[in-house]
Formats: sequence, C-alpha cells, structure tokens
Amino acid sequence: MWEGILSGIILSIGEAVCINKIKAEKSKKVIRKLNNLIETTFNKYADSTLDCDNFYRVVTNSKFSDLLHKFFWISYDKKGILEYKDYLTKYILSEVPTAKSFEVSSFINDINEVYVCFLGKIIEEEPAINSLIQILSVSQRILLDRISESEETFLKYVQSLSEDNAISDKTINKFHDVSSKEFSKIRFTGISGEEMKSEQNINNFYVRNNFSYYFPKTMTNLYQNNVSDILPIDIENIFCDGNKIVIVGGAGFGKTTTLNYIYCNYEKLFNQHPLKIKIDLKDYAEKITNDNKDILWCISNEFYKKTPREMDLKNIEKTLSKYLLDGKCFVIFDALDEIPSLYQRNKVRDMIANFCDIYFLNRFIISTREVGYLKNRFDESFIHLRINEFDPPRIKEYSTNWFKAYYDETSFEDFWTSFNIEVQKSNCSTLIKNPIILVLALSIFDIETNLPNKRVEFYQKCIDTFLKVREDRKAARKLSREAKNILGIDTLMPDIAFFKYDKRIEDSDYKFTYDELKEGIFSSLDVTDKINWNSSVEECAEYIVERTELIREFDEDAFDFSHKTFFEFFLALYYSKHFDNEELFDKISSWIGDSNNDELAKLVIEIVIQKGNTSQNKYVMNKLFEHANSDKFSNRIEFFRIIADLYSNGMLHPRYHISYYNMLLLNGDVFYILSHRRNLLSDDYFEIKYDEKILSNVFCEISNDYEKYFKSFYSLNCVNNKAKREIINQKANDEIANIFNLFSYRINKKRPNPNIKSTIEYFTNKNLMLTLSHPLIYVFTLKAVLESNSFECLPLLTNVTFKENTDFFQYSTTKDMLRLLDCLITSKSGIEVLLIALIICSSGSTNIIFGWAMEHFSELDFDGRSNDTLDFVNWLFDLLYASSSDVEFIEKLKSKEFYNEQYNDLYKRVYCSYRQNGRDKYDDRIPDMNK
Repeated sequence: MWEGILSGIILSIGEAVCINKIKAEKSKKVIRKLNNLIETTFNKYADSTLDCDNFYRVVTNSKFSDLLHKFFWISYDKKGILEYKDYLTKYILSEVPTAKSFEVSSFINDINEVYVCFLGKIIEEEPAINSLIQILSVSQRILLDRISESEETFLKYVQSLSEDNAISDKTINKFHDVSSKEFSKIRFTGISGEEMKSEQNINNFYVRNNFSYYFPKTMTNLYQNNVSDILPIDIENIFCDGNKIVIVGGAGFGKTTTLNYIYCNYEKLFNQHPLKIKIDLKDYAEKITNDNKDILWCISNEFYKKTPREMDLKNIEKTLSKYLLDGKCFVIFDALDEIPSLYQRNKVRDMIANFCDIYFLNRFIISTREVGYLKNRFDESFIHLRINEFDPPRIKEYSTNWFKAYYDETSFEDFWTSFNIEVQKSNCSTLIKNPIILVLALSIFDIETNLPNKRVEFYQKCIDTFLKVREDRKAARKLSREAKNILGIDTLMPDIAFFKYDKRIEDSDYKFTYDELKEGIFSSLDVTDKINWNSSVEECAEYIVERTELIREFDEDAFDFSHKTFFEFFLALYYSKHFDNEELFDKISSWIGDSNNDELAKLVIEIVIQKGNTSQNKYVMNKLFEHANSDKFSNRIEFFRIIADLYSNGMLHPRYHISYYNMLLLNGDVFYILSHRRNLLSDDYFEIKYDEKILSNVFCEISNDYEKYFKSFYSLNCVNNKAKREIINQKANDEIANIFNLFSYRINKKRPNPNIKSTIEYFTNKNLMLTLSHPLIYVFTLKAVLESNSFECLPLLTNVTFKENTDFFQYSTTKDMLRLLDCLITSKSGIEVLLIALIICSSGSTNIIFGWAMEHFSELDFDGRSNDTLDFVNWLFDLLYASSSDVEFIEKLKSKEFYNEQYNDLYKRVYCSYRQNGRDKYDDRIPDMNK
C-alpha cells in the first residue's frame, strides 16, 4: 500500500511545482532528484496510520495536487503558512478519520520542509520552472489570500474542487440540456453539395487544440529567456494554475468552438458537475454600459431565457448567487473583443474582474482576440492562455473528420496525399493552421483539385467557388439571366458588406432582416425601377443565403455573413475600390492594432497590392514604411510586422526590398520585440524572413553613415549566425567581429568562451568610448564582465553618455541582477554601475526590478548571504524612494561609505532620473512608502 501512496505523493508534488510543464529533456534530472528526496523523507510513514486506503485516495486525488500547489505558492510568498498548514491538516483528518493527528501534522510539516529546504533549490536550478513559478505566483496571490481568510472559506474551496458535487435541481438540468443542444453543433459553410448543409456534432468534428502561456510584455522582461522550454497546455489542464482563465487567439482559431466543446464536455474533462453558464458578451455589453446591469443579472437572464418559467428573474438571481458563493459554477464569457467600443470593453472587463473577485471559488473563462488585447487586458491575477495554431497531426485529424462526414467511397489517404501536394505548391501550409482557413482550403480543393498561392487569391477563389462554381457543378438551382447578371457583378458582395458596416455604426449587433438584405442588393445595383427588378433581387437573396451560405440565417429573420472572415474580405474590397489614397490610408492606420479591424486593415493592404492601381499601391506602401520607421506614429510594431509579413509571403514588390532591409536594420527595438514574441508564444507564431547576403550588403552600405551604423546594433543582436558571418566577411573589421562575439556570449562553466577576455578588454579599453555611448553595447559588456568575474573593470563603466533607455530591463535576466548585487555586496564597490543599470538602463522600470528583488532574493542564496542581499535591496529602494533631494540621496550614500566624489554628477543624474521616470511606477510587491 505504501508504495502506491508514495507514488501518489511524488506525482502530486511534481505537478504542484510545475515539473510536468517543461520539456522532458529538461525535467528528467529534476524528477530523479524529486523521487530520491520524497522516498528518503516519507518512507518513515510506512506502517503508520497514514498507510491506509483512505490516505491513498487522498494523495492520488487531483484535489490533493491542487491543495499542494496552493501550499507551495504560500511557502513561496511566506504569508499565511501556519493557517494553511492547520487547515490542510484538518482536511486530511476529515478524509482519514483513523489517522493520528500528530502524524498528519508531521506529514504536513515534512512537505513544507521539503519545499523550503530542497524543492526551492531544485526549482532555482531549472530556469524554466523558476520563471514559470515567479510569473504565475502573481496570479495566485488574491486567491490564496481569500482561501486563507478562514477555515470555513478553505473548506468551501476544498468542496468546490470535489468530483461528486453534481447538482440535482431539475430546472438547472433542463438549462444544461437546452444549452448543450445549442453548443453541441458545428455548421460548415461553403461545403459542396446539398447534403453538406447538415449540422455536425461537435464531438465528431472538434479537434482538441492546445494552449501556450500568454504573458504580457511587462511580465516577461526578466524571464523571457526561459519561457520557451515550457510545454503546451492540454485542454484538460487549463485550470491547473488558476480558476480565472483568459483564452486569447486570432480570428478563426476556434475560440468559440473550443468554449462550446468545453461546455458540452466539462464533466468528462474535469471530473466535476457544476452549474454551467455561457454568455456572449456582445449581447450584454449595452445592458451593462447603458442600463447599469451587473454580471449576475446577465447570467441570470441567460438562464431565464433557456428555462421554463418556473422562477422569475429575481429568484433566479438569488439561486445563482447562492451557487456562486458556494463555488458550484463554471461561467464562460465569450468574445470580449467583439464588444464594439473601447469604453464598453473596458467597463465590461472591469465588471467581469469584480465579479470573479466576489465569487472567487468558481471557475471562469473569458475569450478574446489577440490583436489589440493589451488595450483592454485583465490584470495578472488572470491566467492568460493563447490558443495555438493547428500542427500537422491536428490538420490531418480535422481533415479526416471533415472528409468522413461528406464522402462515402473515396479513399481518404488518396485525398490527403493530393491535398498535401497542393498545399505545398500553393504555399499555404501556414495559413491552414488556422481552422477556418483549413475548411476553406478543403472546400476549394474539393471543387478545383488545386489551390492558389496568395491569401487574397485564396479568399477570392473561395468566394468564387461559393458564388458560382459549386452551383454550376451541382446544377441544383436554375437561375434567371437577370439573377446571374446580378451575381456576376464584382461589387455586389462588397457593397452588401459596406451596407452592413454602415448600419453597424449605429447598432453594433446589427443583422439583416430579409428585406434589408434585399435593400443591400438594390443599393449595389443602384436602379430606380425596383418593381421590375424585385423578383431578380429576391432570387439573388435566396441564392446567396440558401446555396452559397456566405450569408445565413442566425435567428428568425436575422441574417449575417456566415463568418467574419467573409465580411472583412468583402469590406476590404469595397474600401480599396471606393476611397481615394489619402482617405484609404487614414482608415488603414486607424484600424491597425484594433482588435475589431486589424484583419480588415491587412486585407485592404493585400488587395491594394494584388488588385490596386500603381498610384494606390505606391501611396499605401510608402505610408506603411513611413509609419514603421517613425517614432511619431502609434502601432509602429504592427506596421513593421505587416511589411515583414508581406515580404515573407512574396507580396512585397522588388522596388521595396531595399527599403525593407533598411527597416530591419534601423528598427532593432521592434525587430527584437517581434522575434521574442514569437519565441514566447509558439515557434510558428511569427517569423521575420530575410536573405542574409542582401542584409549584409545593405548593412555595409548604411555603415558608412555613423548614425545609422550606431542604430543598427540592436538589429545585429537579432539576426541569425549566417547573416553575422556574411557581415563579418564583408565588413572585415575588429569592431564588428567583437560586437558579434559580445552578443553571442553565454556563460558556460564547462567550456568557457576563449575569446571573452579579449572581447571584454576590447570594450573596456580599446573601444571603451563605444561602450559608454551605446546602451546595448554597455549592457552586454556589463553582463560579460559579471559572468567572467572581471570586477576590476567596473569602474571603467561609469562615465556613460547615452540617454535613459530600457536596455538592461529588456536584455537581461534575473541572474544578471543577482551577480551585480552580489558583486556590490561582497566588494563594497560598483554602486555607480548598479545605479546606471537600475535607473538609466531600466528607465521607468526600476520599481518592477525592486519588486521582484524584494519578493524573491531572500530565496536565492549566495553562500549564505541571502539576508544581506535582501537588506541591501530594501536599503537601496529606501535610499531612492525616501530621499527628498539629490543632496539627501548623496548624504545617505556617504553614510554607507559608498560615496565617491568623482561620481557626484552621476549620483545627481540617477537620482533625478528616478524621480522623473520611475518613482511613481509601482510594482504591487513594493510596500507603499507613504503609509
């Protein structure tokens, strides 16, 4: 029996400290240490009162893993440990009544001791686990504080995790039945053949995708080098790190379908039976913002609409409130991004956040598009997960499900082989990672047996198939000559899309009535004799709805485009045809980065490139480069990314290639952010492509201009090794070779870099002026000095001439700060360099670094000096924050014997910089010094 109990303890502790979240090759060593540690510590409980069936059931239950998870967060934060240990002991005793109290208490104390003395060090040695725990600890604080308020709250939380809390209320079960019927169907649009109109069961079609942690930029600066080792998250594990989940994803990634699948299969996925409610946020946005309805009213109203009128709305609110207070609910808030205005989105977001805080024992999921999310994001107490694109196995699984539903005789393998050949020829293997685009590709291939190679062509081919080719092939409906003429008008669907867009300005949830759809067609025709054309227009309306499914009926006499992709494509066509150059680009620039219109902007740009006239094309492209290259314009990153995307997909005209390479080399800050965003989220998220020889040639040209050469260093840090070799071969000077050697240096105790000493010598002696005048060179030189223990060089790095920037914050890791602090504490010198790194090179981010230090440095031990480190961090923060003038600041420096008269001007500079840029930018881990 005890071997099974021991295995359960090992598994639960492993899950609780996130070992199962990192790649196998990284976790093997940790697992071996953990196994030995657990066996050594807990074998003494064999043959005790804990060696029994009831205790086995406790430690092998997912609830125990969750409780340990929370226990370790508390140990990590060092708050509420005693109360939590007491509650955990009482819980185990309630589950194992034959156990002796002192043995359970001893067991809990041993778990705490294992974490404090051993697991913390194991975690510290594994950067990926360490980074993840540091970041996720932010999301745990609020929940942990609430759970630890009282034993009653703790037991309520335990009960909310139970697997046997099925709700027997008949009305609730009826509500679940009605909702499940609604959410359990998938309808495919644009599939050839009458028989393909039938709805399909979600369990037969849905392919389980996985998720990645989505960390906003402000949370990853100190940890970004380690996050790429973390494994994707399966759908069954989305609640392992918290109960408030934000699912972020691009258009067409299946966010709503995923939520519908979770709703219909929640009991199987999570072994729980809560009251489940899913609401579409755009249906309630106006009620919340204009009528001051709260979230409880919204979910109660959703419940009321789908149940027999056995209770009025007020009684439903009371009932739901009781279930929510007891932690018996699962609530989905779908499509935050589809709320039309930023004001409404922010208010709804705040209301949801407040609701989740009040009813903290329940589980919540909110979905939103990724583009523009940071404009209305939830705080770090919410776990953010990005829904990943389909990988090749999932693409094949999805294609198999689609194929089986609509083909009886043909071999799937033959179909799949042919389809794959066309995907490779058409260069759309990346596009079909998006589920909606995969369906479009399958539909087109079904008709044409080939695929186009550009997205705009791809969409156009799909639209042409829906409007014309499919019906010609099936001959399912005879159209009059007049109706065929109307459907043959290129501007018909774009005009209908704009007709809807124009109406949507006043009504964000606007859908056509059938008569309004006809009105949109008449608007496109611009005819005066509507009576004579009425029958043909009606024929077209019926054809568009019933046969093409580009527009379909969502509710009784409520019609809309079957997917936002179609609507945006047609609307993009309209704008590219009807707006002059200046007005068109004003629209594009206002849409880019907006979650509701970003895709529309990109489609307009691609249509201008593919279909626009030369004048329009040149105007739009020149403006794109102007915005991407200038700090004057907002959304600069998005403009850069759009141009890089055009180049990658072969849509950038050769006349702009040199401009593209100049953009890459002279916007290194954006280059860096986009490169690391790709690494943080998924390998295929985004890639900046370039030809290494061309990049080298352009660099050699711009290097003749010292200002541009100086600026290009940021980009040189991002380019691949092949490009670096090309540049070194062409440029052939010591400075470039040393810069690349500096950028590529990573500490390796087993195989030290043989060139690093000469590189340090180069940048601290021969070319010291470059180091002191360029922040990036300065930061990398400082890192190399610290990693190689060349502390005698530190005084040389004090006379910096560059302006305030965020280079240290952007390009450093936690260990860099540790080395700098430890060097200062042990040598009692180098405070000038520390202040430069903390303040001048971390402009506006100083308090975030202090907050991290105050929370975690006490657990990071340098030969037993962790207390000295923490004391020094607190003193330094107080020195900066509490000093009322540069004179007082300098006097306090003198009191610690850090003052050096030759750096008096530097002390004044860093103090003034902190007061101007960093003092009021708090991290919530820093105590309010004003209290």
